[in-house]
Amino acid sequence: MIDVITSTEKLPVLKLNISSKWFGGAVTLLDLSWYAPYKEMGDNIICIFAYLGFLWNIFIRLPDIIQGAGASSYSGNMVSDIVTYRRTGFGRSSSPRNKTF
Repeated sequence: MIDVITSTEKLPVLKLNISSKWFGGAVTLLDLSWYAPYKEMGDNIICIFAYLGFLWNIFIRLPDIIQGAGASSYSGNMVSDIVTYRRTGFGRSSSPRNKTF
């Protein structure tokens, strides 16, 4: 698998064979041979963005990681809020005096 990713010997080329009354032969639709000189730099840029996305998600979840609780620990509260809303017509943040009956 690593050889497939790092190798630039067999670059993807997409060809289409056409036979019609106006044209016959193979037409190249996609040729990525131009990417070979930039492959190392392009792969590094993709890897940098992948690591940045991973680190950003860790940063966002850092309070949950430190507390030892994630968003799943609040799911029971959310379910009870939904049930309460269906029963009473207002949720935790809304006020019954603003509700017109």
